[in-house]
Amino acid sequence: MSGPIQTIPQGLLGLLQLKQTGRNPSELTDTVQSIVDLMPLWLKRNTSDITSQSITRATNGTGFVSYTTPIIVPPGFTWFVENYTLSCVISAADSGSFVPALKSPNGLSYSLTESAYIDVVTAQNRVGLIAAKNFWVGPGEELLVGVVRALAATTITITGSVKGIVVPI
Repeated sequence: MSGPIQTIPQGLLGLLQLKQTGRNPSELTDTVQSIVDLMPLWLKRNTSDITSQSITRATNGTGFVSYTTPIIVPPGFTWFVENYTLSCVISAADSGSFVPALKSPNGLSYSLTESAYIDVVTAQNRVGLIAAKNFWVGPGEELLVGVVRALAATTITITGSVKGIVVPI
């Protein structure tokens, strides 16, 4: 009499002779785990321009400042901000220093970067840029401009651009 018929196992679970009932068996939990970080791919697919606003500051204006139209996360949403960029064109003989900032619903404001964009007076026009990257902003929180110094013959206009993902909660 011949031996039992041998079949080729179908897949890893068949090879290990583990029964599956529509889900991964718990026997493999410690051995087989997901090791692919999908966050960068998810961000690339879902990131969009959320908003862009401007504010004009007069000479010697300092402090945390709201935009003309405040950038506030609405109730029922949170934002993953991939890039919050502040930019401004600084005229010859003017100077400015600013930081991206955030204000919580309780009124506490703070800088989102360790250092500010710092400009020195020169004889030519130039563009100032600084960005805060990869952070969450919750409902009721507001993105601000932290003006450290603004010395201008007339005014300096700072534009804040927010790129990220709006997530319903």
